[in-house]
Amino acid sequence: MKAQILEIVWHSFNAVLSVDVQKCESYYRVLTSSSEGEVRVWKLQVDNSSKADVEFLCNLKVSDGSVNIIRFSPLGDLFASGDYKGCIMTWNQYDKDIAGMSENDDLPPNQEHWRMSKSMFCRNSSALISEIVDLEWREDGALLIAATMARSVFIWNPRTGHLLKQCFIEEGKFGLPCGVAVSPFADYFITMVQWKAVLLTRISNGKLLARINSSLMPCINSESTEPQDLFLGSHFQSLKRKPAFSPDGRLLIVPAGFLRNTVCDGFTSYIFASNNFSTPSYVLPVKSESFLVVFCPVWFTLKCEKSLLFDLPYRFVFAVFCKEEVYFYDTERNYPFGFARGLHYGNITDANWSQDGRFLIISSWDGYCSIIFFEENELGTPLNEDEIKAFKEEAQRELLKVTAVEGN
Repeated sequence: MKAQILEIVWHSFNAVLSVDVQKCESYYRVLTSSSEGEVRVWKLQVDNSSKADVEFLCNLKVSDGSVNIIRFSPLGDLFASGDYKGCIMTWNQYDKDIAGMSENDDLPPNQEHWRMSKSMFCRNSSALISEIVDLEWREDGALLIAATMARSVFIWNPRTGHLLKQCFIEEGKFGLPCGVAVSPFADYFITMVQWKAVLLTRISNGKLLARINSSLMPCINSESTEPQDLFLGSHFQSLKRKPAFSPDGRLLIVPAGFLRNTVCDGFTSYIFASNNFSTPSYVLPVKSESFLVVFCPVWFTLKCEKSLLFDLPYRFVFAVFCKEEVYFYDTERNYPFGFARGLHYGNITDANWSQDGRFLIISSWDGYCSIIFFEENELGTPLNEDEIKAFKEEAQRELLKVTAVEGN
């Protein structure tokens, strides 16, 4: 594992608010967004010594203010952007320049051309602010779910631009939504909210299935009879709190945890099993407030004969981010196998794995991006496609049964 700071002028030294990466045939396409309303597309190439070279491809003027979040679709043919006005746009690549997409005189000519496909406005008549806080695509690319400061989570069809559901968040109970995670196979999604809670919501009807805010903690004290508050409240400096499901949907990692009066006092993240959202299965202590979880999309073979955590025939790797550091875990152990700190002068804003698991790209308030590289098979040996397909089908059948039971 080694890190590189990509010292180029990403957005005229403005903060890089969000970053995503897409694997192409011979290079990686990187998206970045800024507080100045621009999304930029970059070509990133990595040599055999794990050094990255970045080349400008395109500049898009998306908004007149901050573009808080950008995400490629799972199919790779679109990306979505969400801004401070509550506007979500989807973009597709085009083979020639589009009228109105003017180039910035301070930048090289665009080498790629993208045009807006759909625009979707997240509005709540009782809310003055509609800012997009988080976006997530469902695995099949058929749904786009947005957490907004309009006290609502919006479920969109990104292909048609039609609003499918608006799930209102009771501000008096929960505060504002801070991040979402969508199950890859089951009919529900997770919303983190300001006031010390996580909400489990059915996608098809918008029904609130569960509120997770406190729990007995048998994973750290089997004799405990007092429920523990699990999460940080509205005093937490970062509004963004981004949980993540594992690629098989069986595990959920939730950041922004905090425990008192236990052997694990302090800041934490939690691992939940999808068949029991009522209590964490494991606690992951960290040094400061965690706000972001990102799973590596690669499925790996087991390293241990017997996992210390879950009875899974494969393993996943994930990263937990705090403001200044990142912890690396896998699903066989409840302690980190790697740690990085001091990559940036400003706080970390976003991060994403490459689809092949070769690197993790990180954005920051200091206006730079960094990359953490992994050598071939350093994280583990990937499963083959046939094995992954079989395991996905098994997980899907299992999660659909769980969803059906929850619906009764």
